[in-house]
Amino acid sequence: MAPVRKPWQGVANIVRFNWHFYALALGLLLALGLAAWQLPAPLDYYAGFGLVLVAAPLVMSLAVSAYIYDCAGLYELGWLPASCIPAPGATVLSVSAGFDEISPVLQQRWQPDQLLAVDFYDPARHTEVSIRRARRAYPPRPGTLAARTYALPLPTATAATTVAFLAAHEVREAAERAAFFGELRRATQPSGTIIVVEHLRDAANFLAYIIGFLHFHSRQAWLATFRAAGLQVAQEIKITPFITALIFSAPMQLQLEFIGGMLVVLALLHGGFARYFGWRREFAPLSLINRQMMYVHTFFIALAVLLMGLLCLTSAAELVGTALGRRVALGLGVFWLARLLVQFFGYSATLWRGKRFETLIHVLFSLLWAYLSGVFLLVGLHGG
Repeated sequence: MAPVRKPWQGVANIVRFNWHFYALALGLLLALGLAAWQLPAPLDYYAGFGLVLVAAPLVMSLAVSAYIYDCAGLYELGWLPASCIPAPGATVLSVSAGFDEISPVLQQRWQPDQLLAVDFYDPARHTEVSIRRARRAYPPRPGTLAARTYALPLPTATAATTVAFLAAHEVREAAERAAFFGELRRATQPSGTIIVVEHLRDAANFLAYIIGFLHFHSRQAWLATFRAAGLQVAQEIKITPFITALIFSAPMQLQLEFIGGMLVVLALLHGGFARYFGWRREFAPLSLINRQMMYVHTFFIALAVLLMGLLCLTSAAELVGTALGRRVALGLGVFWLARLLVQFFGYSATLWRGKRFETLIHVLFSLLWAYLSGVFLLVGLHGG
């Protein structure tokens, strides 16, 4: 499989699309170098100092850019959790702002059934000459849909995975940005995943790009945008110190991961049943087979609950986003619904009625079984 990107393509494109800036900087460096060589003291010192002031941030920004875009595996997508990779046959939405470098990578690496490319480039607003040069060098892929940030030309729940790769920061106004992410949420399936990759306005990017870091948004600004759009960050990944990936998962996926943690704890609690309920004393009159059946069956119940918890913790995305996962979730929903019914019709009410602590435990576990069965049934019947 031929690589989509050429060696050092990232830093080469930066120089290529911003050559006027680098030509000006090079001219200034030559002038300062000549001045430092020819001028008498102390003017030569000041010229040399100016030379360093111009050269240092220029070299730093190019070195960091080469590291980010060409050396750190950003476009190889190895930093992305396996649970975020769309299933075969899924529809993937790629969003760009005039320069789409990621769609060819997604097409090659994920091979989705359908890759929808949406471009919200507006020549009246995105007036940078670098963008115009980039679009001439890399025209939008065939079939790319022109869009407005407040109205994506897509039906609701179109994409299983949506990727906004180094593009969303071009939406400068906070209200427009919130509306844009509301549209991304609408266009993404309820069981889907939204992946946002961006520079942040932070110390690392200040050291790398000096005043250029103001073009990025702060983490607080992004979080405010996501809250306004009704999105919650499920995972934050530092791909490099300069690039952050923010992943938004289906609400039910987060519920399943929470349930997974609870089920693991519940499974471990079974280890204390024998001592707490005094089984050694209570089971003494029973035959050996009956005593051992109680211990063995309790162990396997605990093991089953533990495996359910680990399944939810490690494969919540698959439970929500695949047909097989939803069938498994439906089965688990029926299992916990049966456990809820047993709480009321299998155990005698005399075990808890009139007893404050036992009544509290009965109510808490009834709510727990109802919650478990409700979430699993919703996932099984409706996805995320």
